[in-house]
Amino acid sequence: MRAYLQRIGGELRSMGVEGSLQIMQSNGGLMTPEVVADRPVTTVLSGPVGGVMGGIFVGQQVSETALITLDMGGTSCDICLVEDGKPRMTTEKELEGNPVRVPMFDIVTIGAGGGSIAWIDDGGSLQVGPRSAGARPGPACFGLGGNEPTITDANVVLNRIHPSSSLGGAVHVEPTLAELAIFKAVAQRLAMSVQEAALGILRIANSKMVESIKVVSVRKGYDPREFSLVVGGGAGPLHGVFLADELQMRQVLMPLSPGTLSAFGLLTSDVKYDIVKSYVRSLGDVDLVVLNRYLEELAVVGAERVRTSRIPLRAVVITASLDLRYLGQAYDVSVPIAERPVDDGRLADLAAQFHRAHERLYGYAMPEEELELVNIRLEVVGALPTPRFKPIPRGAASPRLGAVIAHRDVVWQDGQRARTTVYRRAGLESGNRLSGPCIVEQSDSTIAIPAGHEAEVDTYGTSSGERVRWHQRSIPSPLRS
Repeated sequence: MRAYLQRIGGELRSMGVEGSLQIMQSNGGLMTPEVVADRPVTTVLSGPVGGVMGGIFVGQQVSETALITLDMGGTSCDICLVEDGKPRMTTEKELEGNPVRVPMFDIVTIGAGGGSIAWIDDGGSLQVGPRSAGARPGPACFGLGGNEPTITDANVVLNRIHPSSSLGGAVHVEPTLAELAIFKAVAQRLAMSVQEAALGILRIANSKMVESIKVVSVRKGYDPREFSLVVGGGAGPLHGVFLADELQMRQVLMPLSPGTLSAFGLLTSDVKYDIVKSYVRSLGDVDLVVLNRYLEELAVVGAERVRTSRIPLRAVVITASLDLRYLGQAYDVSVPIAERPVDDGRLADLAAQFHRAHERLYGYAMPEEELELVNIRLEVVGALPTPRFKPIPRGAASPRLGAVIAHRDVVWQDGQRARTTVYRRAGLESGNRLSGPCIVEQSDSTIAIPAGHEAEVDTYGTSSGERVRWHQRSIPSPLRS
Protein backbone atom coordinates (compact mmCIF):
# COMPACT_ATOMS: atom_id res chain seq x y z
CA MET A 1 0.00 0.00 0.00
CA ARG A 2 2.84 2.38 0.84
CA ALA A 3 4.52 1.83 -2.55
CA TYR A 4 1.19 2.19 -4.32
CA LEU A 5 0.37 5.51 -2.65
CA GLN A 6 3.87 6.88 -3.24
CA ARG A 7 3.54 6.04 -6.92
CA ILE A 8 0.17 7.81 -7.18
CA GLY A 9 1.51 10.89 -5.40
CA GLY A 10 4.60 11.01 -7.60
CA GLU A 11 2.61 10.75 -10.83
CA LEU A 12 0.16 13.44 -9.72
CA ARG A 13 3.03 15.81 -8.97
CA SER A 14 4.65 15.08 -12.35
CA MET A 15 1.33 15.98 -14.00
CA GLY A 16 1.30 19.33 -12.20
CA VAL A 17 -1.73 18.50 -10.04
CA GLU A 18 -1.87 20.83 -7.06
CA GLY A 19 -3.43 20.15 -3.69
CA SER A 20 -2.93 17.37 -1.17
CA LEU A 21 -3.74 13.75 -1.90
CA GLN A 22 -6.39 12.28 0.42
CA ILE A 23 -7.52 8.65 0.59
CA MET A 24 -11.07 7.50 1.35
CA GLN A 25 -11.55 5.20 4.34
CA SER A 26 -14.25 2.67 5.13
CA ASN A 27 -15.64 5.07 7.79
CA GLY A 28 -16.51 7.79 5.26
CA GLY A 29 -13.60 10.06 6.10
CA LEU A 30 -10.43 11.06 4.30
CA MET A 31 -6.91 10.36 5.52
CA THR A 32 -3.44 11.33 4.40
CA PRO A 33 -1.44 8.72 2.44
CA GLU A 34 1.15 8.60 5.21
CA VAL A 35 -1.38 7.50 7.82
CA VAL A 36 -3.09 5.08 5.42
CA ALA A 37 0.27 3.46 4.68
CA ASP A 38 0.60 2.68 8.40
CA ARG A 39 -3.02 1.47 8.74
CA PRO A 40 -4.13 0.18 5.32
CA VAL A 41 -6.90 -1.89 6.90
CA THR A 42 -8.90 1.34 7.22
CA THR A 43 -9.44 1.31 3.43
CA VAL A 44 -10.92 -2.20 3.30
CA LEU A 45 -14.37 -2.09 1.61
CA SER A 46 -14.08 1.70 1.19
CA GLY A 47 -15.09 1.56 -2.49
CA PRO A 48 -18.88 1.92 -2.01
CA VAL A 49 -18.51 4.65 0.63
CA GLY A 50 -18.41 7.49 -1.91
CA GLY A 51 -21.94 6.69 -3.07
CA VAL A 52 -23.25 6.89 0.49
CA MET A 53 -21.51 10.22 1.09
CA GLY A 54 -22.90 11.59 -2.17
CA GLY A 55 -26.38 10.44 -1.17
CA ILE A 56 -26.09 12.14 2.21
CA PHE A 57 -25.12 15.40 0.48
CA VAL A 58 -28.15 15.15 -1.84
CA GLY A 59 -30.39 14.63 1.19
CA GLN A 60 -28.89 17.60 3.04
CA GLN A 61 -29.80 19.95 0.20
CA VAL A 62 -33.49 19.10 0.61
CA SER A 63 -33.45 18.73 4.43
CA GLU A 64 -33.86 14.96 4.30
CA THR A 65 -31.88 13.12 6.98
CA ALA A 66 -33.68 9.73 6.95
CA LEU A 67 -32.27 8.08 3.83
CA ILE A 68 -31.49 4.76 2.25
CA THR A 69 -28.82 5.11 -0.40
CA LEU A 70 -28.69 2.74 -3.36
CA ASP A 71 -25.73 2.82 -5.74
CA MET A 72 -26.28 0.48 -8.70
CA GLY A 73 -23.38 0.36 -11.12
CA GLY A 74 -22.34 -2.20 -13.68
CA THR A 75 -21.34 -5.05 -11.38
CA SER A 76 -22.97 -4.59 -7.99
CA CYS A 77 -25.53 -2.67 -5.97
CA ASP A 78 -24.51 -1.07 -2.66
CA ILE A 79 -27.16 -0.17 -0.08
CA CYS A 80 -26.80 1.75 3.21
CA LEU A 81 -29.19 3.23 5.77
CA VAL A 82 -28.68 6.81 6.96
CA GLU A 83 -30.33 7.94 10.21
CA ASP A 84 -30.35 11.60 11.30
CA GLY A 85 -27.93 12.34 8.46
CA LYS A 86 -25.41 9.73 9.66
CA PRO A 87 -24.82 6.33 8.05
CA ARG A 88 -25.13 3.26 10.21
CA MET A 89 -21.70 2.05 11.28
CA THR A 90 -20.36 -1.37 12.18
CA THR A 91 -17.15 -2.95 13.39
CA GLU A 92 -18.37 -6.49 12.64
CA LYS A 93 -17.38 -7.34 9.05
CA GLU A 94 -15.67 -10.30 7.46
CA LEU A 95 -13.48 -10.42 4.37
CA GLU A 96 -12.85 -13.88 2.92
CA GLY A 97 -13.63 -15.37 6.33
CA ASN A 98 -11.31 -12.99 8.19
CA PRO A 99 -12.79 -10.62 10.79
CA VAL A 100 -12.19 -6.92 10.11
CA ARG A 101 -12.70 -4.92 13.30
CA VAL A 102 -12.42 -1.32 12.17
CA PRO A 103 -15.26 1.22 11.99
CA MET A 104 -16.94 1.18 8.59
CA PHE A 105 -20.27 1.97 6.97
CA ASP A 106 -22.77 -0.86 7.36
CA ILE A 107 -23.19 -1.39 3.61
CA VAL A 108 -24.90 -4.38 2.03
CA THR A 109 -23.52 -5.28 -1.40
CA ILE A 110 -25.24 -7.66 -3.81
CA GLY A 111 -24.48 -8.82 -7.34
CA ALA A 112 -27.19 -6.77 -9.03
CA GLY A 113 -25.68 -4.27 -11.45
CA GLY A 114 -26.40 -3.35 -15.02
CA GLY A 115 -23.98 -6.04 -16.16
CA SER A 116 -25.31 -8.81 -13.88
CA ILE A 117 -25.97 -11.92 -15.96
CA ALA A 118 -29.30 -13.78 -16.14
CA TRP A 119 -29.06 -17.57 -16.18
CA ILE A 120 -31.06 -20.74 -15.61
CA ASP A 121 -30.05 -22.93 -12.66
CA ASP A 122 -30.07 -26.73 -12.56
CA GLY A 123 -33.64 -26.70 -11.28
CA GLY A 124 -34.84 -24.68 -14.25
CA SER A 125 -35.33 -21.43 -12.34
CA LEU A 126 -34.33 -18.01 -13.62
CA GLN A 127 -31.51 -16.35 -11.64
CA VAL A 128 -29.80 -12.96 -11.95
CA GLY A 129 -26.19 -12.40 -10.78
CA PRO A 130 -23.90 -12.42 -8.97
CA ARG A 131 -21.73 -13.06 -12.04
CA SER A 132 -21.32 -9.94 -14.19
CA ALA A 133 -20.33 -9.22 -17.76
CA GLY A 134 -18.25 -6.30 -16.46
CA ALA A 135 -17.11 -3.48 -18.70
CA ARG A 136 -15.45 -5.86 -21.18
CA PRO A 137 -17.16 -7.53 -22.93
CA GLY A 138 -20.13 -5.94 -21.15
CA PRO A 139 -23.82 -6.53 -21.90
CA ALA A 140 -24.63 -8.29 -25.18
CA CYS A 141 -26.25 -5.11 -26.56
CA PHE A 142 -22.89 -3.29 -26.49
CA GLY A 143 -21.62 -5.46 -29.33
CA LEU A 144 -18.19 -5.90 -27.72
CA GLY A 145 -18.25 -9.69 -27.72
CA GLY A 146 -20.62 -10.40 -24.84
CA ASN A 147 -23.29 -12.99 -25.57
CA GLU A 148 -24.90 -13.51 -22.15
CA PRO A 149 -28.06 -11.57 -21.21
CA THR A 150 -27.79 -8.91 -18.52
CA ILE A 151 -30.06 -6.50 -16.67
CA THR A 152 -29.06 -3.81 -19.17
CA ASP A 153 -30.10 -6.06 -22.05
CA ALA A 154 -33.50 -6.56 -20.41
CA ASN A 155 -34.00 -2.79 -20.15
CA VAL A 156 -33.02 -2.42 -23.82
CA VAL A 157 -35.51 -5.10 -24.92
CA LEU A 158 -38.30 -3.30 -23.04
CA ASN A 159 -37.28 -0.04 -24.76
CA ARG A 160 -36.51 1.69 -21.47
CA ILE A 161 -32.99 2.22 -22.78
CA HIS A 162 -32.92 3.44 -26.36
CA PRO A 163 -29.92 3.09 -28.72
CA SER A 164 -29.71 6.85 -29.18
CA SER A 165 -29.44 7.47 -25.42
CA SER A 166 -26.50 5.22 -24.60
CA LEU A 167 -23.60 6.97 -22.87
CA GLY A 168 -23.84 10.07 -25.00
CA GLY A 169 -23.03 8.00 -28.08
CA ALA A 170 -19.79 6.58 -26.64
CA VAL A 171 -21.22 3.05 -26.86
CA HIS A 172 -23.53 1.92 -29.64
CA VAL A 173 -26.43 -0.21 -28.40
CA GLU A 174 -27.80 -2.99 -30.60
CA PRO A 175 -31.30 -4.11 -29.47
CA THR A 176 -31.16 -7.18 -31.74
CA LEU A 177 -28.10 -8.47 -29.87
CA ALA A 178 -29.92 -8.04 -26.53
CA GLU A 179 -32.96 -9.89 -27.88
CA LEU A 180 -30.82 -12.74 -29.23
CA ALA A 181 -28.94 -13.18 -25.93
CA ILE A 182 -32.16 -13.27 -23.88
CA PHE A 183 -33.81 -15.62 -26.36
CA LYS A 184 -30.99 -18.18 -26.34
CA ALA A 185 -30.20 -18.16 -22.61
CA VAL A 186 -33.63 -17.60 -21.07
CA ALA A 187 -36.73 -17.32 -23.27
CA GLN A 188 -36.12 -20.43 -25.34
CA ARG A 189 -35.34 -22.59 -22.33
CA LEU A 190 -38.37 -21.39 -20.36
CA ALA A 191 -40.77 -21.45 -23.34
CA MET A 192 -41.68 -17.78 -23.09
CA SER A 193 -41.37 -14.68 -25.24
CA VAL A 194 -38.27 -12.48 -25.15
CA GLN A 195 -40.36 -9.68 -23.65
CA GLU A 196 -41.67 -11.95 -20.87
CA ALA A 197 -38.12 -13.12 -20.16
CA ALA A 198 -36.85 -9.53 -19.97
CA LEU A 199 -39.64 -8.62 -17.54
CA GLY A 200 -38.75 -11.68 -15.47
CA ILE A 201 -35.09 -10.64 -15.32
CA LEU A 202 -35.99 -7.19 -14.01
CA ARG A 203 -38.50 -8.53 -11.49
CA ILE A 204 -35.90 -10.87 -10.01
CA ALA A 205 -33.24 -8.12 -9.93
CA ASN A 206 -35.69 -5.71 -8.27
CA SER A 207 -36.73 -8.38 -5.78
CA LYS A 208 -33.10 -8.91 -4.75
CA MET A 209 -32.64 -5.19 -4.20
CA VAL A 210 -35.89 -4.91 -2.22
CA GLU A 211 -34.77 -7.73 0.07
CA SER A 212 -31.39 -6.04 0.56
CA ILE A 213 -33.09 -2.77 1.48
CA LYS A 214 -35.04 -4.75 4.08
CA VAL A 215 -31.76 -6.14 5.42
CA VAL A 216 -30.49 -2.64 6.27
CA SER A 217 -33.88 -1.41 7.49
CA VAL A 218 -36.56 -3.88 8.60
CA ARG A 219 -34.09 -6.40 10.04
CA LYS A 220 -32.40 -3.60 12.00
CA GLY A 221 -35.64 -2.25 13.45
CA TYR A 222 -36.32 0.53 10.91
CA ASP A 223 -39.46 1.09 8.81
CA PRO A 224 -38.48 1.84 5.17
CA ARG A 225 -41.71 3.83 4.76
CA GLU A 226 -40.13 6.51 6.94
CA PHE A 227 -37.11 6.91 4.64
CA SER A 228 -36.35 8.52 1.28
CA LEU A 229 -34.44 6.52 -1.31
CA VAL A 230 -31.42 8.22 -2.89
CA VAL A 231 -30.56 6.45 -6.14
CA GLY A 232 -27.15 6.66 -7.79
CA GLY A 233 -25.02 4.75 -10.23
CA GLY A 234 -25.60 4.52 -13.96
CA ALA A 235 -28.21 1.76 -13.58
CA GLY A 236 -29.92 2.86 -10.35
CA PRO A 237 -32.39 5.43 -11.73
CA LEU A 238 -33.96 2.79 -13.99
CA HIS A 239 -35.00 0.79 -10.93
CA GLY A 240 -35.35 3.25 -8.05
CA VAL A 241 -39.04 4.11 -8.35
CA PHE A 242 -40.05 0.44 -8.65
CA LEU A 243 -38.13 -0.38 -5.45
CA ALA A 244 -39.61 2.54 -3.51
CA ASP A 245 -43.05 1.58 -4.82
CA GLU A 246 -42.70 -1.95 -3.48
CA LEU A 247 -41.59 -0.72 -0.05
CA GLN A 248 -43.95 2.30 0.07
CA MET A 249 -41.00 4.62 0.70
CA ARG A 250 -41.56 8.35 1.05
CA GLN A 251 -39.88 9.50 -2.11
CA VAL A 252 -36.97 8.89 -4.45
CA LEU A 253 -34.25 11.51 -4.88
CA MET A 254 -32.32 11.46 -8.14
CA PRO A 255 -29.05 13.43 -8.06
CA LEU A 256 -28.12 15.68 -10.93
CA SER A 257 -25.52 13.20 -12.21
CA PRO A 258 -26.38 9.72 -10.84
CA GLY A 259 -23.56 7.98 -12.70
CA THR A 260 -20.89 10.06 -10.96
CA LEU A 261 -22.53 10.24 -7.51
CA SER A 262 -19.89 7.97 -5.94
CA ALA A 263 -17.01 10.07 -7.28
CA PHE A 264 -18.79 13.25 -6.21
CA GLY A 265 -19.26 11.81 -2.73
CA LEU A 266 -15.48 11.83 -2.26
CA LEU A 267 -15.54 15.61 -2.68
CA THR A 268 -18.12 16.00 0.11
CA SER A 269 -16.10 14.04 2.67
CA ASP A 270 -14.12 15.41 5.60
CA VAL A 271 -10.88 14.22 7.16
CA LYS A 272 -11.73 11.63 9.80
CA TYR A 273 -9.81 9.52 12.29
CA ASP A 274 -11.21 6.77 14.49
CA ILE A 275 -9.16 6.14 17.62
CA VAL A 276 -9.94 3.16 19.83
CA LYS A 277 -8.59 2.03 23.17
CA SER A 278 -9.54 -1.27 24.75
CA TYR A 279 -10.70 -1.00 28.36
CA VAL A 280 -12.49 -4.22 29.29
CA ARG A 281 -14.34 -3.89 32.58
CA SER A 282 -17.69 -4.70 34.07
CA LEU A 283 -19.58 -1.40 33.83
CA GLY A 284 -20.01 -1.40 37.60
CA ASP A 285 -16.24 -1.66 38.07
CA VAL A 286 -15.26 1.16 35.71
CA ASP A 287 -12.94 3.70 37.31
CA LEU A 288 -14.36 7.04 36.11
CA VAL A 289 -11.06 8.83 36.73
CA VAL A 290 -9.26 6.37 34.45
CA LEU A 291 -12.06 6.47 31.86
CA ASN A 292 -12.01 10.27 31.62
CA ARG A 293 -8.21 10.33 31.49
CA TYR A 294 -8.27 7.92 28.56
CA LEU A 295 -10.84 10.09 26.78
CA GLU A 296 -8.58 13.13 27.16
CA GLU A 297 -5.50 11.24 25.98
CA LEU A 298 -7.32 9.95 22.89
CA ALA A 299 -8.53 13.49 22.11
CA VAL A 300 -4.92 14.74 22.13
CA VAL A 301 -3.91 11.94 19.74
CA GLY A 302 -6.84 12.77 17.44
CA ALA A 303 -6.08 16.47 17.37
CA GLU A 304 -2.45 15.73 16.46
CA ARG A 305 -3.49 13.50 13.58
CA VAL A 306 -5.83 16.13 12.19
CA ARG A 307 -3.11 18.76 12.57
CA THR A 308 -0.90 16.76 10.18
CA SER A 309 -3.69 17.21 7.61
CA ARG A 310 -3.27 21.00 7.96
CA ILE A 311 -6.81 21.53 9.25
CA PRO A 312 -7.28 24.26 11.92
CA LEU A 313 -8.44 23.05 15.32
CA ARG A 314 -11.51 25.30 15.13
CA ALA A 315 -12.77 23.06 12.32
CA VAL A 316 -12.33 19.87 14.36
CA VAL A 317 -15.25 18.03 15.99
CA ILE A 318 -14.57 15.18 18.44
CA THR A 319 -17.28 12.63 19.26
CA ALA A 320 -16.78 10.00 21.96
CA SER A 321 -18.58 6.69 22.47
CA LEU A 322 -18.33 3.47 24.45
CA ASP A 323 -18.61 -0.05 23.06
CA LEU A 324 -20.85 -1.96 25.48
CA ARG A 325 -22.25 -5.49 25.58
CA TYR A 326 -24.02 -7.87 27.90
CA LEU A 327 -21.49 -9.80 29.94
CA GLY A 328 -20.48 -12.89 27.97
CA GLN A 329 -21.68 -11.61 24.57
CA ALA A 330 -19.39 -11.82 21.54
CA TYR A 331 -20.63 -8.59 19.95
CA ASP A 332 -21.03 -5.05 21.22
CA VAL A 333 -23.03 -1.88 20.52
CA SER A 334 -21.46 1.56 20.35
CA VAL A 335 -23.24 4.16 22.50
CA PRO A 336 -22.39 7.88 22.04
CA ILE A 337 -21.30 10.00 25.00
CA ALA A 338 -23.34 13.21 24.87
CA GLU A 339 -21.31 15.11 27.46
CA ARG A 340 -17.95 14.84 29.15
CA PRO A 341 -16.57 14.21 31.69
CA VAL A 342 -18.48 11.01 32.40
CA ASP A 343 -19.91 10.76 35.92
CA ASP A 344 -22.10 8.15 37.62
CA GLY A 345 -25.29 9.70 36.27
CA ARG A 346 -24.04 9.79 32.68
CA LEU A 347 -22.77 6.22 32.98
CA ALA A 348 -26.29 5.14 33.98
CA ASP A 349 -27.71 7.05 31.01
CA LEU A 350 -25.28 5.24 28.71
CA ALA A 351 -26.46 1.89 30.08
CA ALA A 352 -30.09 2.85 29.41
CA GLN A 353 -29.15 3.93 25.86
CA PHE A 354 -27.49 0.57 25.32
CA HIS A 355 -30.60 -1.38 26.35
CA ARG A 356 -32.79 0.68 23.98
CA ALA A 357 -30.34 0.30 21.09
CA HIS A 358 -29.98 -3.44 21.70
CA GLU A 359 -33.76 -3.92 21.67
CA ARG A 360 -34.11 -2.03 18.39
CA LEU A 361 -31.26 -3.92 16.73
CA TYR A 362 -31.88 -7.43 18.06
CA GLY A 363 -35.48 -7.41 19.25
CA TYR A 364 -34.85 -7.77 22.98
CA ALA A 365 -33.19 -6.15 25.97
CA MET A 366 -32.15 -7.46 29.41
CA PRO A 367 -31.97 -4.45 31.74
CA GLU A 368 -31.33 -6.71 34.72
CA GLU A 369 -28.18 -8.22 33.16
CA GLU A 370 -24.69 -6.92 33.89
CA LEU A 371 -23.03 -4.80 31.18
CA GLU A 372 -19.41 -4.85 30.12
CA LEU A 373 -17.34 -2.02 28.68
CA VAL A 374 -15.16 -3.20 25.81
CA ASN A 375 -13.69 -0.14 24.04
CA ILE A 376 -13.41 3.61 24.39
CA ARG A 377 -13.88 5.14 20.96
CA LEU A 378 -13.22 8.64 19.58
CA GLU A 379 -14.21 9.97 16.16
CA VAL A 380 -12.19 13.04 15.19
CA VAL A 381 -13.48 14.97 12.16
CA GLY A 382 -11.75 17.87 10.44
CA ALA A 383 -14.18 19.76 8.23
CA LEU A 384 -13.21 20.54 4.62
CA PRO A 385 -14.90 23.07 2.28
CA THR A 386 -18.28 21.91 0.95
CA PRO A 387 -18.91 21.78 -2.82
CA ARG A 388 -21.44 24.21 -4.21
CA PHE A 389 -23.72 23.98 -7.23
CA LYS A 390 -25.10 26.72 -9.43
CA PRO A 391 -28.93 26.84 -9.55
CA ILE A 392 -30.67 25.74 -12.71
CA PRO A 393 -33.12 28.11 -14.44
CA ARG A 394 -36.64 28.47 -13.08
CA GLY A 395 -39.42 27.26 -15.37
CA ALA A 396 -43.14 26.61 -15.44
CA ALA A 397 -44.89 23.49 -14.18
CA SER A 398 -44.90 22.06 -17.70
CA PRO A 399 -41.46 21.39 -19.23
CA ARG A 400 -40.43 23.34 -22.30
CA LEU A 401 -41.15 21.67 -25.63
CA GLY A 402 -37.40 21.60 -26.23
CA ALA A 403 -37.02 19.22 -23.28
CA VAL A 404 -39.03 16.54 -25.08
CA ILE A 405 -36.83 14.24 -27.15
CA ALA A 406 -39.40 11.80 -28.46
CA HIS A 407 -42.43 9.65 -27.78
CA ARG A 408 -41.90 5.90 -27.90
CA ASP A 409 -43.54 2.67 -26.83
CA VAL A 410 -42.09 1.32 -23.58
CA VAL A 411 -42.97 -1.94 -21.82
CA TRP A 412 -43.72 -1.36 -18.13
CA GLN A 413 -44.17 -3.74 -15.21
CA ASP A 414 -47.66 -4.88 -16.22
CA GLY A 415 -46.22 -6.19 -19.49
CA GLN A 416 -48.17 -3.69 -21.57
CA ARG A 417 -46.66 -1.24 -24.02
CA ALA A 418 -47.48 2.37 -23.29
CA ARG A 419 -46.82 5.48 -25.35
CA THR A 420 -44.18 7.22 -23.25
CA THR A 421 -42.78 10.74 -23.34
CA VAL A 422 -38.98 10.91 -23.30
CA TYR A 423 -37.35 14.00 -21.79
CA ARG A 424 -33.80 15.31 -21.95
CA ARG A 425 -32.55 15.86 -18.39
CA ALA A 426 -30.47 18.89 -19.37
CA GLY A 427 -33.60 20.54 -20.77
CA LEU A 428 -35.57 20.40 -17.53
CA GLU A 429 -35.97 23.47 -15.35
CA SER A 430 -36.68 24.07 -11.69
CA GLY A 431 -40.40 23.77 -11.03
CA ASN A 432 -41.07 21.33 -13.88
CA ARG A 433 -43.43 18.47 -13.06
CA LEU A 434 -43.44 15.23 -15.04
CA SER A 435 -46.24 12.69 -14.96
CA GLY A 436 -45.54 9.02 -15.53
CA PRO A 437 -45.15 7.03 -17.55
CA CYS A 438 -42.11 8.85 -18.87
CA ILE A 439 -38.39 8.42 -19.39
CA VAL A 440 -35.68 10.99 -18.60
CA GLU A 441 -32.40 10.55 -20.45
CA GLN A 442 -28.97 11.96 -19.70
CA SER A 443 -25.44 11.04 -20.69
CA ASP A 444 -24.63 9.01 -17.57
CA SER A 445 -28.00 7.41 -16.77
CA THR A 446 -31.64 6.87 -17.72
CA ILE A 447 -34.53 7.51 -15.33
CA ALA A 448 -37.76 5.51 -15.50
CA ILE A 449 -40.97 6.97 -14.05
CA PRO A 450 -43.89 4.51 -14.24
CA ALA A 451 -47.57 5.44 -14.36
CA GLY A 452 -49.09 6.64 -11.10
CA HIS A 453 -46.01 8.66 -10.13
CA GLU A 454 -44.91 12.18 -10.82
CA ALA A 455 -41.57 13.93 -10.69
CA GLU A 456 -40.76 17.41 -9.46
CA VAL A 457 -37.55 19.25 -10.34
CA ASP A 458 -36.34 21.68 -7.68
CA THR A 459 -33.44 24.07 -7.14
CA TYR A 460 -32.51 25.15 -3.60
CA GLY A 461 -30.12 28.08 -3.78
CA THR A 462 -26.56 28.00 -5.02
CA SER A 463 -25.50 25.02 -2.94
CA SER A 464 -28.26 22.56 -3.69
CA GLY A 465 -28.13 21.55 -7.32
CA GLU A 466 -31.10 19.74 -8.72
CA ARG A 467 -33.22 16.94 -7.43
CA VAL A 468 -36.08 14.96 -8.87
CA ARG A 469 -38.61 13.92 -6.25
CA TRP A 470 -40.97 11.04 -6.92
CA HIS A 471 -43.95 10.38 -4.74
CA GLN A 472 -46.92 8.09 -5.16
CA ARG A 473 -50.29 9.66 -5.67
CA SER A 474 -52.13 6.77 -4.02
CA ILE A 475 -50.02 6.23 -0.88
CA PRO A 476 -49.74 9.08 1.66
CA SER A 477 -46.31 9.97 3.00
CA PRO A 478 -46.09 8.81 6.65
CA LEU A 479 -43.88 11.69 7.77
CA ARG A 480 -45.17 14.50 5.55
CA SER A 481 -47.60 16.96 7.11
